[in-house]
Amino acid sequence: MSRVLISGTFNLLHPGHVQLIEYGASFGQVTVAINSQEYLERKYGDLAVAQEHREYILRAIKWVDDVVVFTEEHPGWLIERLRPDFYVRGPDYRSVVLPEQEYLDRAGSQLVIFPGKKIYNGSDLKHTLEVDRPKSIRS
Repeated sequence: MSRVLISGTFNLLHPGHVQLIEYGASFGQVTVAINSQEYLERKYGDLAVAQEHREYILRAIKWVDDVVVFTEEHPGWLIERLRPDFYVRGPDYRSVVLPEQEYLDRAGSQLVIFPGKKIYNGSDLKHTLEVDRPKSIRS
């Protein structure tokens, strides 16, 4: 069976993430690589979802076979180690040169971009949470 790698922060898991994972699973067994807690705290501050919670949620998705954590900006070393057959990214990477492309080339991995369009944006969801966060649970 083919090996598939999908990477990202998965800080605020949304339907677009699940669609990406389901699409990736159509190519083979899916490993999801997530950024470390330290990376998320630098990027999102106090809105970073704990690493163990992100792992737990991702492992609960039926198309996810494994979850691994990486500490760097991109999972280049992980691509070299896992040598996935396919590296699946979201539609927002359609016209972007990936910094991990050289690792994909060396590993013989094929880059696959999700064919749909981006509907959700984690940063927008983060902004909504900052604005709409309730002051108290009680009324």
